[in-house]
Amino acid sequence: MQDIKEDFKFYKYRPFNEHTNDIIITSSMRYSNPSSFNDPFDVSPSYMKKKYTKKERDTFIEMSAKLGKSFNHSDEIREDFIQKYKKECNSNSKFISFGKKINREQFERMGVMCLSKVKDSILMWSHYAENHKGLVFEFDYSCLQKIQANEWPLEIKYEKNNTLISLAPKSHEEMKKQMEIILLTKYSDWAYEKEYRILDQDFQGNKTFEKKLLTKIIFGFKTSKKNMQHMIKLCKQYGFKHVKFEKAEKVEGTFTLRMVPYNAI
Repeated sequence: MQDIKEDFKFYKYRPFNEHTNDIIITSSMRYSNPSSFNDPFDVSPSYMKKKYTKKERDTFIEMSAKLGKSFNHSDEIREDFIQKYKKECNSNSKFISFGKKINREQFERMGVMCLSKVKDSILMWSHYAENHKGLVFEFDYSCLQKIQANEWPLEIKYEKNNTLISLAPKSHEEMKKQMEIILLTKYSDWAYEKEYRILDQDFQGNKTFEKKLLTKIIFGFKTSKKNMQHMIKLCKQYGFKHVKFEKAEKVEGTFTLRMVPYNAI
């Protein structure tokens, strides 16, 4: 788990819709399949073109038997898995197809919840918050005394070049590092998002969070009064009376936003 040296506040940009209402009504956030992301290079690894030795192929197959669908199976089933694919992957091309399939299946089972460290990105308000008519949720993780590894936001690294991944990592530790590269690396053009992710290896869908995590809601400078009043009403109704409200404003003469307190009338 990576350390976060700044504060513990993270932001989620949203449009106004039923799924956004559900964040308050059910106190839950959506963990999505990575294949639904808008960047086709995201969680889409590029693999080394090389000749893998029989030892490398066998090692990967043995490690794969302990992951994914076979993880909770008996030793006998895992051994059958190992023997089957050691026999079938008797050529480099067959092994490469097998390795890509195993990784793809693992990503298909994974759920990802994306957050940001910034609340005033003009581009993100435009792309993810309904052209500034939406809202931003502020989550403050400093209120939690203990956070499990699969609940902690991990920082995205932004790179100019895409790292080539080996289908034959030498150890579980190397495999873990490669998975982090795949899941937590994006092209440098996305750096303005300052993204963090919470990962769950085997879950997709809504997952509940502690109500005290949500500390503030920021409305866009084009958000309608009707939508603001609706969200404030939901917060009062579903146990989020502690949440504070702000509204974004354009700072004249600049390309910046400022947040000012918003009180419902």
